[in-house]
This record gives sequence, structure tokens and C-alpha cells, in this order.
Amino acid sequence: MNRIVLLTISFFLASVILICLPHSASAVSQVQGYVQNQGQNQLQGQQKEDTESKDPFKKGRSIMEEVEKRAKSASEHILLSMIIRDSAGKERKRSLEVWNEYHNGKRKNLMRFTGPQMVKNTGLLSLEREAGEDDQWLYLPILRKSKRIAAAAKTNEFVGTDFTFEDLSAENIDDFKYEFQGEQEIGGNNCFVVKAIPLEGREKSTGYKERIIFVRKDIYAPVEIHHYDWDGRFYKKWLASDLVNVKDKCWRANREEMVKVIETKGTILQVDKRITKDTLDDNIFTQRELTKEY
Repeated sequence: MNRIVLLTISFFLASVILICLPHSASAVSQVQGYVQNQGQNQLQGQQKEDTESKDPFKKGRSIMEEVEKRAKSASEHILLSMIIRDSAGKERKRSLEVWNEYHNGKRKNLMRFTGPQMVKNTGLLSLEREAGEDDQWLYLPILRKSKRIAAAAKTNEFVGTDFTFEDLSAENIDDFKYEFQGEQEIGGNNCFVVKAIPLEGREKSTGYKERIIFVRKDIYAPVEIHHYDWDGRFYKKWLASDLVNVKDKCWRANREEMVKVIETKGTILQVDKRITKDTLDDNIFTQRELTKEY
């Protein structure tokens, strides 16, 4: 049902109210005010839709703003299994623990490997800033200290996985321009197709010339992302499946996979247990907690 139809219905209902109510000046004034407000809201909404339909960049930005808004509504503590598969099909298994906190729209994240012994207690702390890129620190038990990840190093892979430090950080939508490219069905679900292009000045800290993001229309959750390197090659593909509604309009994937298309290798993250919370202890997201060993 479009906005013009809704506007027509609003006027019809208002007419019915006028007939049913006593014809006092205040009653008439209230209904007239209602009709005026409804008409103005509907027309403004229609104008916004018309503008977005003509400007693919405005529509792309609008879609990603809604994705961000919904994704940042739930804090959680997660236990995960990780499978790293090489091009020959050989697999290595790891386990890890993750804490996500969203406060005032900003993400805090701590992830720590719990096994096997060779990577146990290795951790990554990511703190989203008001502007610019995340602050990230890596803790390696063998060094007994944390190391800040420089912007230029965020294209490096994280501890032998197929995820880079960039992949594991929160995306600041102000660092990219987003172009709506149409719609496509993915896994039986209708999806928006949005191209993400880094803005000038962001190129040095991203490994991707562009990304194609497939966002489910019904829940505004990304389900697939195609990554293109600076030579324009289709380099990696991120896949999300088994999506669950964790809180309000927030949906999260219980399974994620980052696949290197050219090398036919990848890393799988599978949620074993998810605990959703309103808030988490701020002390979790500190370098002191990062360097603790268990």
C-alpha cells in the first residue's frame, strides 16, 4: 500500500470522525489538525522515497543506516567454534569467547581464544571511536604484552584466519559511500544490493577497492558480502546463515564464513552459545582484561 493510498484513507477516516462527533468548534479543529498533520507526514515520506529512488547513493546510505541501527541494539557474550580450512581441505579447529557491547551507538568488542593451547589467551580488543577507524590491540601470550594495530596493518590477517583486522572491526558508515544497485534473491530471500566504496583518505587502511553487500529486505541484515581487491579481482566472499532474532529488530548470524574465492580456502565461525544482555561490565573492554590469561 503506497503513501497516496494511505493519505486517501486518512482523509476518509477524518470525514467519518467529523460526521460522528458533535459539531463543536474544538472537535472540528482537532480533526482538521489531525488531517493536516497526517497529510504533511505522508507527503514528506513520499518526497523522501522519491528522492532516494532518483539518487542511488542516498538510497544506499539509507539502507546502511538502518542496518547499523538494528545491528547495534543488543550486547552479548558468545562462545564460538572456529574452523580454518586450507586449499587442500585440511582443517584446524579453535574455540573462542567474544563479548560485544553497544553503548551510545558505539561498539566495544573483546575476543579471546580458549583453545587449543598454541593460541589460547590470544586476544583482540576493538573500540569504535566517534570518528575514524577503530582502536585495536592484539595480545600475544608469547610476548606477554598487547600491541596496538596500526591503520596500515589492519589489512593483515588475524592469527592465521581468513579474517583481517579490518573485517573484525566495526564499520564506520561515514568512511564509505554506498550505492544502491538493485535487488537480488539470495538463499530464497529478497535482498537489497549495495556497493560500498571507501572515501578519499580511507584507501590506505582498507584492503578492498569495493564491496558488494547483500542486505535482506525484511530484516535489514547482511547475508553476503563480495570483496574486491585493489586490482578489481573478486577476492573474498563473506556468508552469513542461520540468522536469529536476538532482540527487538536485531538479527545475528549463528554461522559466518569468510571464503577466499581464488585460493578456495576459508574460515568458519559457528556460535555454540549466545547470551544476550542489556549491558556488560565496562571493565571487560580494557587492555588489562585483554592481557589476562586463564
